[in-house]
Amino acid sequence: MIYFYPMKIRALSIVALGLISCADGAGGPIVSFENDGLVVYNAFAPASPAPDLATVFFSLVNKQNVPDSIVDVVLADSGARAEMHHVQGGMQQVTSIPVAAGGRVDLEPGGFHIMLFDLLAPLVSGDTIDITLRFSSAPDAVVRVGVLNYTEVVQNLGRGVP
Repeated sequence: MIYFYPMKIRALSIVALGLISCADGAGGPIVSFENDGLVVYNAFAPASPAPDLATVFFSLVNKQNVPDSIVDVVLADSGARAEMHHVQGGMQQVTSIPVAAGGRVDLEPGGFHIMLFDLLAPLVSGDTIDITLRFSSAPDAVVRVGVLNYTEVVQNLGRGVP
């Protein structure tokens, strides 16, 4: 079953990206975390299509004068693990997600994202989970991630960042 999961995510991602322009302007960006010159906007996870897998998306803005990188992600859910991935000619695990000084990186379908494995239960719309982002320079960031249904995912992708 795990071999078919990336195809499901890819199909959902393509449809979601195609519908971004149809989103009704769900409002402005939501700050999920802000500290030490780093801001995480619009952190969300689509409700799990698989019982033990999920994906996390957000935008990270670096207001610092130096570059930084996410070097690890930890999920509070015991037994579960998180990995950083990038889609470029196929999905691949990466060891870091860089963000330039004064720059922004978007974790989104078809690009960088966080994969959650070995979840104890599927993520259900309306739930929240906490992930800890570990950076190469900045202090750790605990980010509350909202779990959204499909319609909310499409609206959240259209929020943007300032």
